[in-house]
Amino acid sequence: MALGPQVITFGNEKFLGSSAHVSSSIDIDLPFELPLAEDEYSFVFESDEVRFRHELRWRGDERFSTLDSTRLPRFSHLTITMSGFRESYVSENTLAGSARPEFPAPDGPTLDKHLRSYAVICAVVDKVFAAAKASELVRPLVSYSVTAFDADGKPHATSIVPHAGSVVYGVSPRPPARFSREQWDAYREAARIVKASPATPATGTDFAAEVFAIVHDFCFFGRQHPEVLGKLHEELVRDLLLLVFKTRFTTAEAEAFNYDGKTDFKVTNPRSKYEFVVGELKWWDRTDSAEKIFHQLVRKHATGQEAALISLMLCRNVDAISMGDAAREVFDEQPESSRAWEHCAPPGSHEYARRSAVTIGARSIPLYFAVAQLHHARM
Repeated sequence: MALGPQVITFGNEKFLGSSAHVSSSIDIDLPFELPLAEDEYSFVFESDEVRFRHELRWRGDERFSTLDSTRLPRFSHLTITMSGFRESYVSENTLAGSARPEFPAPDGPTLDKHLRSYAVICAVVDKVFAAAKASELVRPLVSYSVTAFDADGKPHATSIVPHAGSVVYGVSPRPPARFSREQWDAYREAARIVKASPATPATGTDFAAEVFAIVHDFCFFGRQHPEVLGKLHEELVRDLLLLVFKTRFTTAEAEAFNYDGKTDFKVTNPRSKYEFVVGELKWWDRTDSAEKIFHQLVRKHATGQEAALISLMLCRNVDAISMGDAAREVFDEQPESSRAWEHCAPPGSHEYARRSAVTIGARSIPLYFAVAQLHHARM
């Protein structure tokens, strides 16, 4: 038996096929991240101009539930606008296009009918992947809304389309989720802890010291919840740290481009765009973890413009002090290092926090180093 898409409409019940509206807007959360800058774009679809805005959003900001199938930390949101758009049903051949074969769903019956709005979504995705010279042919399993506007620009009907289409990545099986369900469960619990106890660094005139104070407090409170935080992958710990950064600096970014590739986090002074701090974090495995984090931070991502560099080592070891000292010995072996360290934890704190400097070009850049001790042993 063949299935057609379902439509749930609020407002004008004659929404499907209606010509009463002069423009329409499609809002959709895609279950992946498009290789496209956040901006506005346009192209022609069936002789009509289609405009769309691309935004990257973090998990938790989605409107629909289809992201549960991929569990990505970040996803693409599209707002697609069209003039004179009329909803209708189109065939699988129309959706696939002359250059594309018909793709059956990975399991279940074949979908022989699609809404024209879904065909527009697929056309946008096709354009993006073609421009990026990607080989994937993507038919996303999505839920989305279509809002119709009258001549005065007022919405007069909204249609919700649940679970249209199917996900197909070329001819290969769908890639596995990046993180397991257990990882996301641990992340949600850790996010609840972090949001409930935001860092409250002392405000001062030294911007770099303010940023490091947040890292220090993240380590300090992290030791009180090691069972949860100690289960997480680096990327998810970084996302939690970003949440804390944003309680003080909305300019904080994760996976920010800086010099060569992406640095784990970057915080720009909201009072001066010329002042910023970049940092890397990594789980300690052995001394090569220190070599990697130094290379990434100092050689790959530093330009010599930074107010400071921050290296955060995540540690599941019982003896975090010995681990921190071993990492500093590796740092001292690098030619950029000043090999002079001082304690920089706030009074009363026993966290492992040190400050040194590295030479990049003609400048000496402060280098902060902290250890987050996340060892947990059940008694």
